[in-house]
Amino acid sequence: MALFFNTFIKEGKASSPLSLELRMKIASETAGALAYLRSLTTTPILPSFVSTSSILLDDNYTAKLCSFSLLGFVHNNSRFSLSSISQGCFDPASKTLIEKLDVYGIGIVLAELLTRPNAISSSGDGDLTKLAKSFLLRVEEDRLKEILDDKIVEEGDFETTKKVAQLATRCLRYEKEEMPSMKEVVAELEGILHNLRAQQGGQASCS
Repeated sequence: MALFFNTFIKEGKASSPLSLELRMKIASETAGALAYLRSLTTTPILPSFVSTSSILLDDNYTAKLCSFSLLGFVHNNSRFSLSSISQGCFDPASKTLIEKLDVYGIGIVLAELLTRPNAISSSGDGDLTKLAKSFLLRVEEDRLKEILDDKIVEEGDFETTKKVAQLATRCLRYEKEEMPSMKEVVAELEGILHNLRAQQGGQASCS
């Protein structure tokens, strides 16, 4: 079992061998696991921030959540903003805020799964909030194809890719009403994965 981040990003590969279908399987399983984790207790768990560096893959590319990064946040006039944990504060009783952070993290995962390594993080400092802003800008400017992973471009399913990018965009808009709930994210990812599997005959593929 290996970290997705170490296997497909940190090694500096120009492209991941994973198909779009398999990437959506990873995203769907990650979102489902996170939603399930939150449902296990009525006592809110500390907010955590998920990215591809939090995902382990086994030999069958089944996603497992591992380490979580804690993220601070500031509550200001009923609107939420992200900050570094050293500067942030949080109210563990706020389930709404915790869900927002979970959804935001899934947005990061989707952005990373769609794009080439370092395509939207030119600073290389691992700042995922910068990555999110860069991804949002490219989508808004209709320049998504410039940063897509080569494997996704090769497959040519830009209609599905655009749907995934739109979902990622909504997830990353943590201060907007359009941000979906985790339940909606899970359902949408399951729908996308179902359609991709139908196209491929029901079997996830690595290449």
